[in-house]
Amino acid sequence: IFAGVVSDLEKYKMAAGTVDVKGSGAVITVDDPIATDEYADDHSVIMLRYELLLSLVNKLKEAGAEAISINGQRIIVTTEISLAGNNVNINTVPTAPPYIIKAIGNPQTIESTLTIRFGIIEQMKSYGLRIQIEQKDELEIPRYSGILKFRYAEPVEAAE
Repeated sequence: IFAGVVSDLEKYKMAAGTVDVKGSGAVITVDDPIATDEYADDHSVIMLRYELLLSLVNKLKEAGAEAISINGQRIIVTTEISLAGNNVNINTVPTAPPYIIKAIGNPQTIESTLTIRFGIIEQMKSYGLRIQIEQKDELEIPRYSGILKFRYAEPVEAAE
């Protein structure tokens, strides 16, 4: 019975993002277009369209990704992706392109979910963004490096 409790605890830690994890999955690289007259290098397309990163994360979750990171920032339930000045903040950490998104899950399912016709990758490419998807037998995703605080929520005791 005790071994079962430990494995449940480990599952909850992994789900909460408080431990490093490894497994098969995919690495998606998102970068700005090569600078041309149409895509001048005075601004970042992906930073102006940072909501595409949110959509990409949601699609990865739909594909069954069990752990996700962007530029080393673990995506957890409280993660925010927001534009702040000249940076996209992820977990309040300023980031910039290229965005390296790692997702642990079934590599084929992840790739097919993202590349479906009229899907998120096609949408991102319509803005000139350069996307590369690599399926990996093993990759590592770091734990969430912030502090989890609950100021308003508290557990409810189960009635016996």
